[in-house]
Amino acid sequence: MSKQQLWSLVILVVMVGSLFAAITYDSQGGSQQNPNVPVPPVQQNTTRVSYTAKQVPVKVLQVFPTAILVGTTTEFNVANVDAELRKLPGIFGVSGSEFFEPPDKTANFRTSVKFSSSEKMPEALRAIADANILSGYNLFPSALVSIPENIEFRNDDADLNYTYKPQNRQAQVIVTMDTRKGDSLEVTLNADFQGQRLAAMSGLIERNLDSAPKFSAVNNAFTISSLEDVFSLEGKSSKLDAPALGIVKGFFSGGTDYNSSLEVKDKTEETKLFFTEPEKVFEQDLNAFLTGYAGVDFFEIRLDQNLVAIKVAEAQDYKAFVQVLSEELGKLGFNVKSVEDPETGISGLVTVLNGGREKFLADLAEKEKEIGIKFTVFQKARFDTNSIFIEDQNAHYALSSGYFNALVNPVHSAGDDVNLSVVLTGNSRVGVMQILDSHEEGTEGSPLPLLGE
Repeated sequence: MSKQQLWSLVILVVMVGSLFAAITYDSQGGSQQNPNVPVPPVQQNTTRVSYTAKQVPVKVLQVFPTAILVGTTTEFNVANVDAELRKLPGIFGVSGSEFFEPPDKTANFRTSVKFSSSEKMPEALRAIADANILSGYNLFPSALVSIPENIEFRNDDADLNYTYKPQNRQAQVIVTMDTRKGDSLEVTLNADFQGQRLAAMSGLIERNLDSAPKFSAVNNAFTISSLEDVFSLEGKSSKLDAPALGIVKGFFSGGTDYNSSLEVKDKTEETKLFFTEPEKVFEQDLNAFLTGYAGVDFFEIRLDQNLVAIKVAEAQDYKAFVQVLSEELGKLGFNVKSVEDPETGISGLVTVLNGGREKFLADLAEKEKEIGIKFTVFQKARFDTNSIFIEDQNAHYALSSGYFNALVNPVHSAGDDVNLSVVLTGNSRVGVMQILDSHEEGTEGSPLPLLGE
């Protein structure tokens, strides 16, 4: 559910006493097919107390052809908006329309709409878009749901809890357009009680468990449809060798043969100083020495690991600073045996403009030999398919684009079968929503995800 939809639901809470009552009446009174959800009679002389129950598990029994419509209009007369809405195909009635002003100004109009059937709601939404009646609109249908045997309600203001055992295990709630009969939902139920009698109850969807995105990991064989001259490049070195990574970045970022998004960044910040004789290092003395030491941004003493970790300030000559610090520690009797420098990494995508894969790999091999650093390389490949099989769901998720991209070893040709590791979000109803990562299995290193591809 989008942020806009969530905010619209907040708006619904404000108007639940008016429009919700209207659509409840419409959905129950207009058709014999809609089950009645009776409310027990209430005692008029008993104080009403409001309660809320969150994350209540329910099952959708029926989606009614009634909904609350929220949106923005430039009209100044509610009757004009109503008249335009009534002209649209599939809309049977409009009632309870009003202008309002939410805090974030995301909408200014809301109404209850009845449709000739639930199946007509998507068509009506398209008609609203085509007619430019409202902008930034959302439609929230009403649905009949089955509720649990016991519902734990809570009133935070009065610090009261109430366990309600409904006689009729059905309720009417406001849902989203992707809700279908049989869906499992989590809802918030708002109820008023007079004594132990239920006076009123309404509900709002929190989450649709059947249409919500699910994370899935796929490990399967796919056939390469085509290869592009785009390569993922990744490598690392100690901070002292960082200039060598800069040489590689410069080579592949300029000229007429290459274009790249390569970046050189620190992978770790800590410099670790290991002591020769840890039994002679006293934490209190070491702490006093390093506290306020110019050029040390922070430090952490880890005598159980025989070291002290420091972060050297950026303004310092790193190599000279660490050497001087080690010598001064030695003067205190804290002799430094070895130094583990922070790691610097390079990563990004390189696009070959001239020469193709063979030239790129040859140039990279030359740079590796020159600077003494090995790189992990993958090539961008396209895989044409209309769906991806999700084994743990035993379902094929549709792929609307008809293809996806993945990073593979730069040794393949179009037509080769490769085993891919694919991480995605989606569900069986909507299909693949987003591919978060996709690369060849069994490869050394971890390629950059082709986000947005």
